[in-house]
Amino acid sequence: MSDEKSGEFKGTESALSQMRNLSTSEVILAVSLFLATVATGALVIFSFDKGTFIELDTFKLLVLSASVTLPVLAVNVLLVEVAVQNLKSSFSDNLIMAGILSSLVFYPPLLIRRFSSELTFNGFLGWLLLFEVIAVISMGVFLNETENKGKSKKGVGNH
Repeated sequence: MSDEKSGEFKGTESALSQMRNLSTSEVILAVSLFLATVATGALVIFSFDKGTFIELDTFKLLVLSASVTLPVLAVNVLLVEVAVQNLKSSFSDNLIMAGILSSLVFYPPLLIRRFSSELTFNGFLGWLLLFEVIAVISMGVFLNETENKGKSKKGVGNH
């Protein structure tokens, strides 16, 4: 029995040593994706169906939480990829930005739900869509500003 416990401890020790070897950007990516998918999805489930949240085992809750948020994250990954295609950023940096964007899209409707228990799930989805549209428009403005700055810098050098 002591061998089993020491084996479990060694496994935990190995996992901790591997976690210590992670770079800062890998930790930021993991935290960003966790907050954008699992944490946000769990909060949505808890906000609208506490019974399901309590009854599900951990694995099923993780899968359901991710399935609630991954469609929005996928759209935001595409948005960020298009928006920063000229900036030479890495895909992991783009995932971090998309994760932050997804959180910014999800949390205001969740806050509205917190203060308005009458908000239905369909109403929540409407608010979510509104904030996603605001994000798309903001990305469009960002793209336009970035292109205009690039053109003005090129124009200055040609005179």
